[in-house]
Amino acid sequence: MQKDSPPEATGAPGEPVPIRTRLLVNVVGAFIFLGIMPSLFWLLTGWVDDFIPFRFPEWIGITLSAISIPLGCLFFWSAAYVMWRDGEGTPAPFAPPRNLVVTGPYRYTRSPILLGETLYFFGFCTLIDSMITGLIVLFLVPGIGRLIYMRAEDGPLERAFGDKFLEYRSRVPWLIPKLPR
Repeated sequence: MQKDSPPEATGAPGEPVPIRTRLLVNVVGAFIFLGIMPSLFWLLTGWVDDFIPFRFPEWIGITLSAISIPLGCLFFWSAAYVMWRDGEGTPAPFAPPRNLVVTGPYRYTRSPILLGETLYFFGFCTLIDSMITGLIVLFLVPGIGRLIYMRAEDGPLERAFGDKFLEYRSRVPWLIPKLPR
């Protein structure tokens, strides 16, 4: 386990985050992840299916859901846990990690939470029988996530952790995991 904390970090990352704040952020994040976002995709599904009335065989959606939902949850929850344990913070920008997290799923991708969300939402959409909405989500969520990531995470992490973050960024891909050899 590798933890790198800047000696006198100012700004977002590097500052201590109280446990109550970390707990609240994770509970609210889980509510949004498991409740609000799938509800929005369910609403979107009705509109998309009216606009593009194409259906895949049901077994394809069920199979993709059975793979992508658990895999998405694994990435999401393990990343949140490692952020809590090793980073002493949360994924939220107002309660960021105190330490640079390079363990757990962060060894393979710099955005395991976004990867988990994308897989989960894709699986949810295919489970409710809308492969088209699932495919839209599969491309839209990472696209929006990349814009947010570049703006909200790269800069503050580079300022807080300097060369350690630059070295990590140079060897670990942003979204698609680099599997160990």
